[in-house]
Amino acid sequence: PGTITGTTTVCQGTSQTYSIAAVSGATSYTWTLPSGWTGTSTSTSITTTVGGSSGNITVTANNGCGASTVRTLAVTVTPIPAQPAAITGSITPCQGTSQTYSVAAVSGATSYTWTLPSGWTGTSTTNSITTTVGATSGTISVTANNSCGSSTPRTLSVTVLTVPAQPGTITGSATPCEGSSQTYSIAAVSGATSYTWTLPSGWTGTSTTTSITTTVGAASGTISVTANNSCGSGSARTLNVNVSALPTSVVVSGGGTFCGSTTLTASGGTGGTIYWQGTTSGGTSTATASTSQAVTASGTYYFRARSAAGCWGGEGSAVI
Repeated sequence: PGTITGTTTVCQGTSQTYSIAAVSGATSYTWTLPSGWTGTSTSTSITTTVGGSSGNITVTANNGCGASTVRTLAVTVTPIPAQPAAITGSITPCQGTSQTYSVAAVSGATSYTWTLPSGWTGTSTTNSITTTVGATSGTISVTANNSCGSSTPRTLSVTVLTVPAQPGTITGSATPCEGSSQTYSIAAVSGATSYTWTLPSGWTGTSTTTSITTTVGAASGTISVTANNSCGSGSARTLNVNVSALPTSVVVSGGGTFCGSTTLTASGGTGGTIYWQGTTSGGTSTATASTSQAVTASGTYYFRARSAAGCWGGEGSAVI
């Protein structure tokens, strides 16, 4: 037969027709195809579906006396690119950050098509893409392409993280007593992994949770807290606190050797009212507001001063 006509560089899976001019005296023709190609014919042309292998197409002209010399056409198959390998890049990116995602180069690919979640920006026809993360979680996908088509997509699910919201109201005393132990707290903030508390000058206490226990200093000021995660810190929530000062220390006179009865006298306690506590150290009884008290038994006796805000000051005592 004469020259075989048809495309010599073909895409896998396409339909192709190859033909020759009729050969004088021939009553049939025998075609052979590369491995994996499909199609049959006994005429001067054959239509075939291209398989995955390159090779040779051959044809002979036949009659009752035999078959001619073989005519051959070499063909090269270009396959559709394989599915890309795993996409690399952060699966929990922060909203607004710049992120790069990539795949290994795919053999035979001449370009790549990337798709991003709604609201993300960035374009690329290479095996990597740099994108600005939007607010929406979703799926990143990529196909490898050539003149024959596109591969199966490779996908990566991504969850967008945002800076935590401002915490809710801080609960706790807004008028604490100097030196007292106080606890302040907020409700948990969605997406927060830690919290940062700041206290007025002179207060002590630390915490990275939703509550903090602090020893109140002498200074009034502001307690604040932010909710944090890997994306940053949200707006601070604040609480203004006005420290109630303690009354000055109480001084008790009249102690000493017991002679049947004696009167104890308390002084000091400026900024508060002095209360008799009897033999109770650290007492908080307000039953008797008194700066003097007669006692008729030996022992240790106590007075304490309490401010109008309810803050107990320094204790005074005497032994008789």
